[in-house]
Amino acid sequence: MVANKDKEIARLEGIYAVNVEKAGARIVKTRAVIEDAHTLRLGSGETVTAKFILIATGGAPNHGAAIPGIEHVISSNEAFHLPELPRRVVIQGGGYIALEFRRHLCRDSAPT
Repeated sequence: MVANKDKEIARLEGIYAVNVEKAGARIVKTRAVIEDAHTLRLGSGETVTAKFILIATGGAPNHGAAIPGIEHVISSNEAFHLPELPRRVVIQGGGYIALEFRRHLCRDSAPT
């Protein structure tokens, strides 16, 4: 599952990068300081300007409120690195990652 995840992420990142560049945008993966509404100073010292600046920082899982048993909760970040599949699992959420986990982890069981 980890290898498939890595392969799929690499494939999607490649597609996204090509589409962004085809649209005329430049992808810069570095630290930067926003100088004004249209200017960035990159980590290299280079200054770039653009009509629009997109800052894509990614996201982070949110486990929600602290409830009894929260110490056993993991996100997809950790699940991809489990040395073996758990005997039982509860999947919270209905986003695409939760649905993919359900599809892969529960192949031989009835929907829960």
